[in-house]
Amino acid sequence: MFKLNPDKPTLDPSSRFAGLTPKYDLIVVGGGIYGAAALWEAASRGLSVVLLEKADFGCRTSANSLKIIHGGLRYLQDADFFRMRESIRERRALLRIAPHLVAPLECAIPTYKSLARSKIALRLGLLLYDLVAWDRNRGLDDSRHIGKGRILSRSTVGANAPSLIDRGVTGVAHWYDAQVFNSERLVLSFILSAKTRGAHAFNYTAARNYLVEHNTVRGVVAEDQFTRKHFEITADAVLDCTGPWAYENDWFERLVKPNEGPRLARAFNFVVRRPFSNCALGFRPAPEVVAEGVNRLLFAVPWRDGAIIGTWYAANSDSPEAMVLTDNEVKSSLVQINSVFPSVGLTRDDITLVHVGMLPIDGVSEKTGEPELRRKSRIIDAHGLGGPAGLFWVQGVKYTTARHVAVRTIDRIARNLKKTVARSISATTPLYGGDIEDFDAFLNSRLARYGEKHGRAVIERLVRNYGTNIDSILEYAARKVELGLLIPGTSDAIRAELEFVMDREIVYTLSDVLLRRTDIGSFSLPAHETIDFCVGMLTQRYGWDRDTQVANMRSFLGHYPSWTIDPNLQAKVLKRQSEV
Repeated sequence: MFKLNPDKPTLDPSSRFAGLTPKYDLIVVGGGIYGAAALWEAASRGLSVVLLEKADFGCRTSANSLKIIHGGLRYLQDADFFRMRESIRERRALLRIAPHLVAPLECAIPTYKSLARSKIALRLGLLLYDLVAWDRNRGLDDSRHIGKGRILSRSTVGANAPSLIDRGVTGVAHWYDAQVFNSERLVLSFILSAKTRGAHAFNYTAARNYLVEHNTVRGVVAEDQFTRKHFEITADAVLDCTGPWAYENDWFERLVKPNEGPRLARAFNFVVRRPFSNCALGFRPAPEVVAEGVNRLLFAVPWRDGAIIGTWYAANSDSPEAMVLTDNEVKSSLVQINSVFPSVGLTRDDITLVHVGMLPIDGVSEKTGEPELRRKSRIIDAHGLGGPAGLFWVQGVKYTTARHVAVRTIDRIARNLKKTVARSISATTPLYGGDIEDFDAFLNSRLARYGEKHGRAVIERLVRNYGTNIDSILEYAARKVELGLLIPGTSDAIRAELEFVMDREIVYTLSDVLLRRTDIGSFSLPAHETIDFCVGMLTQRYGWDRDTQVANMRSFLGHYPSWTIDPNLQAKVLKRQSEV
């Protein structure tokens, strides 16, 4: 927790911080999507900036989502055209600057006889949305175009979700949004893009205290999470993008929190190994299986070899660190899903991962008892609330709009500091790996160049995770034949990926590699031999001893539901632990 009166720290001489400069224009605290976007925005506009993340980049709330990049269709019901236009622009920006990671996604919701959900009402809604989104494809290549909405027949529903036919469905409203293939790598792409412009970024580095002089923030006291050593970083301003963790900050608690009631909700989704539909299908659970007054629209979204289903929300009063689902919540959610898709018969064993994150809310509905999600992101100036000058918080709401919020935030900080910054270029400048004019042409060219040697599945996966960096990865394999081999236990991941990410992408732990640099463990728990092989490579690179290996394996397994972990694997970890 941040303290109001920090003790004088000693300087940490660790080589991983050798690039630090004596002073920055801005320190960004928090390496989720909002912190990453702010880092890139600041660096690309000429500010000297450093980012500190106490765990790994994008490992918390930013990794826990349906992976949908929303274009704002939901705002039609409130006639909120401002937020709709913002979402449309930001979806277009992400499709443009990260075409390898973000692609169009088909979406559909059933229509019913009731007027509000009828074919006529939804047809008019889709028509109006298309008019508002008239420039949605400007600057995009054909493969990233967002199509128009339309109403499809009842038979289409039957083909995708037969069980819905018996619930009074009259047809389906069909439209396009976008989906991020790998949300963790999108966060990382903002950070690594910023590093090419001179920014510094450090994971496993916590900002413990603010340095305050004469009611002005002068920097932070940082802590290396590996050595526990402390050191100072000075700057003209500090931007806190830690989201729910700001509620554990003494300054935030004193200046902001007293004016608020319940302000955080726990949001969760399930990753399941069973595909539901060829599009993101919206559905409402049968009324008899949910609490009175609750009528939440859920989505089953195709992803990888299965689907992500959610999102459920629950008011939360615990620490953001305590984001654990209860058995009853899992059981209730499965009942809700199966009330609509009884033929699928989803069980707990079908759930490979549980995504849990924290989101800001405006309160709890008196009518339904459900959290009411905050409608807009906010930028808070501590000085305006009687706190120190130069301290800002960003409380984000949507993954989609993080880049635009970063533009507004850097504009505001620059004005406050009376610093001149360049015009924003982040809406059109490709991110790390994303300098691709025509995605289909790029993919086909790499299939033609590398496909015969490595196979189609490997090349497609490399392109969709790393974009133009596929060439650098396969250079590793060309120089060293064994790096072109598959990682044991996988069907489409090669060893060159591990060398590449360890060399270039700020890797320290097993979870970094398997969950956030590669996508090997982001759908389900990898095979035993995969984990062993990656531990071996990390041990060879970093000189891990047995207790470090065990700690990394235990931490990695902690990301998965208990029922997905083979007892043999648990026994193997315990055996290693006993040998320490």
